[in-house]
Amino acid sequence: MPDPAKLEALRSAGARVVPTCETCATWTPAPDSRSGWGRCPVILYEHAKHGGSEAGMPRNGQCPQHEVDFPRLVGLVGDYLDLAGEL
Repeated sequence: MPDPAKLEALRSAGARVVPTCETCATWTPAPDSRSGWGRCPVILYEHAKHGGSEAGMPRNGQCPQHEVDFPRLVGLVGDYLDLAGEL
């Protein structure tokens, strides 16, 4: 459980958890998860050398097709979930 005063300070400051690739159901982290990058099967493009490809996206990227992965979100933000508002 977070310190209630800390949670209130975050709320008062307008802090919130935003929907990013890292909390999306379709995003897959790269094998080297420390890189901060992953793949998005929703955003496809024709790679100049190899044909069709999924777009590489950073974990803090955002797009309109975001589908929240609630278990992943809870694992990342835990007790601060109420700062997420409506995702």
